[in-house]
Amino acid sequence: VFDVDSGSIMDQILQSNPILEAFGNARTLRNDNSSRFGKFIELHFNRRGNLVGGDISTYLLEKVRLSAQNKGERNFHIFYQLLAGMEKEEKAEFFLEADMDDYWYTQQGGVYHLDSIDDASDYKALLQALTTLNFSETHRKEIIRCTAGLLHLGQLQFVKVSASGHEEDSCTVDPDPVVQESFRRVSTLLGVNSEELLRILTEKEYIIGGEPFRKPFTVSQAGDARDAVAKGIYGRVFNWIVMIINKAIQVPESQIKARIGVLDIFGFECFDTNSFEQLAINYTNESLQQQFNQYVFKMEQEVYRKEGIEWSFIEFPDNQDCLDLIEHRQHGIFALLNDECKLPMPSDKKLASRMYTALADQDRFSASNKQQRDGTFQIRHYAGPVLYSVDRFVEKNRDDVPKDLSAIFQASSISLMGEVFAGALTEGPGGGSPRAGNGRDSQRRTSQFFTPSKKESGSDNMSRRTKTASNTVSAEFKTQLHLLLQKIYSTKPHYVRCLKPNDKNVPDLFDRSRTTEQLRYGGVLEAVCVARSGYPVRLSHVDFHARYKILTAGIIID
Repeated sequence: VFDVDSGSIMDQILQSNPILEAFGNARTLRNDNSSRFGKFIELHFNRRGNLVGGDISTYLLEKVRLSAQNKGERNFHIFYQLLAGMEKEEKAEFFLEADMDDYWYTQQGGVYHLDSIDDASDYKALLQALTTLNFSETHRKEIIRCTAGLLHLGQLQFVKVSASGHEEDSCTVDPDPVVQESFRRVSTLLGVNSEELLRILTEKEYIIGGEPFRKPFTVSQAGDARDAVAKGIYGRVFNWIVMIINKAIQVPESQIKARIGVLDIFGFECFDTNSFEQLAINYTNESLQQQFNQYVFKMEQEVYRKEGIEWSFIEFPDNQDCLDLIEHRQHGIFALLNDECKLPMPSDKKLASRMYTALADQDRFSASNKQQRDGTFQIRHYAGPVLYSVDRFVEKNRDDVPKDLSAIFQASSISLMGEVFAGALTEGPGGGSPRAGNGRDSQRRTSQFFTPSKKESGSDNMSRRTKTASNTVSAEFKTQLHLLLQKIYSTKPHYVRCLKPNDKNVPDLFDRSRTTEQLRYGGVLEAVCVARSGYPVRLSHVDFHARYKILTAGIIID
């Protein structure tokens, strides 16, 4: 235990944690405080070895959790912190008189309070952390205001409006007084014109022949538009928060003489229902597992081979074929998904048909007749087989928000809304760090694992096809992951494997099979075999002599 001076750079870096956990962590079926985003933090040191700054990059925030949670799970912690930690007067200011189980965005999982987490205490810690990281009083209040506005946005319901004559049926916000009051609260808290808000929730704009046309939504489409607006706002606010944290902890490049990077990334996931998010997360783990194989296995064996040490080579699973299945530029799952998203009328059903045809000969890919009827497919990952459902793959990859969303919120009377929709801040994976991707450690490197494409190397001759694909979540995430891997390959990594002793989240219970499974899937058992087969302890001759010279008394060593 050590003391940290209040307001120091170390304090600021530590205080970033309660902020990021509030907005990026949630309860899942296996973890009460699961990170629903990836984080890479670089610690910067001067020539004297003192910590002088840092930089945070984030990856693939699970925004879909905002509008939908599985039974037994929760939304992001921030919503429960507000409702548990606010004083009565503060709740009234943001119209939060209802309980947690009354809001659609917090009630779906059926879990509101956790034994391992004190939401009220964490809310106070969040406010203190925002102050430490130099968030202004106005920004602190507007962050809370925006978050409360999203809770009310989730309360909106829609009804059909039957048209007469040749006009199309449309929809509007339910005239029920309770719903109408929620709508008024949304426009008030987010500082936008209610008529314009209604328009983007109930109509879609098309450009035909250079002229704009508007088509009314169905009731179901309006509900999807509501959730898309909520996710669009939340994702941008999250990245803006990361950007403000980085402004507080970054220092000029000239002051940085050494770096230590810490990667906190989501672990391998396999649930009863696995969707686009799980595919992206498991793709990340496949890439990191390959790097682990490259560093621990291949490098170790090469050292022993060069030094002529006789030992039995350990066979380890090479997962390059699994990576190719997902990321191949022409025939990978992401490529097929991006191609589908470029069509005028894309659908999950057509995507599934593409995959079943194009990937039928891939060893890692399978889909039985029943699975094809259900719109599912299985990938044999290094950690085991996972069954994915293509349901909403296209929607999640496109991550569409109403075209007028930015314009409406740039004109918001709430300054925070204007800032996060100003256009300078991107919402894609890795967003939030204004310096992410710059500096010495992020220079492009060519390796057997990644050769930059024209799109990724910044060529001005990108085709229209490539530009369209680059706007998808999968394309942006793939680019960010490759940049991250370049940093890892340019350093000397060390690994911390987190093992969960049981799935009940209780102490003093050790599940042997569950732990062994994690060790095997993490490649740890194979790493131990490599170390035991060779010489795990290595010292230079100078260090060896300094340490063991006492054993050589009376012996002359040249």
